[in-house]
Amino acid sequence: VYTDLTSKAITQSKIQTAEKITKAYYLLLINKYRLELLDNNIARLDTMMDQMKEMNKAGFVETIDVSRLEVAHNNLVTEKNNVQNLMSVSNLLLKYQMGYPIDKDIQLSGDIKDLE
Repeated sequence: VYTDLTSKAITQSKIQTAEKITKAYYLLLINKYRLELLDNNIARLDTMMDQMKEMNKAGFVETIDVSRLEVAHNNLVTEKNNVQNLMSVSNLLLKYQMGYPIDKDIQLSGDIKDLE
C-alpha cells in the first residue's frame, strides 16, 4: 500500500510540476505579446502627438487635447515599464519552476499567436 501511495504521489508531483512550468511559460509569452502591443501603441501615440502639436500651433486644436495625449503617452510608458518588470519576474519564475540556473539566459521558442 505504501509503495502504491508513493507511486501516486510521484505521479501527482510530476503532473503538478508540468502544469506549473506550462503556466509560467504562457505567462511569459503573454507578457512578451503585451510588450509588443504597448510598443506599437506608444509609437502610434507619438505620431498622433506630433500631429496634434502641429495642429495646435496652427490653431486647429486646443492645448488641452495635446495635454490629454501626453497623459495617455505617459500612462502607456508607465504600463510598459510595469510589463517589463513583470517579464523579469515571469522569466525568473519559469527558470525556478524548471530548475534552470537563474543566472543563465533562456530563450522562448514559441509565440502566443502560434497557440491560437
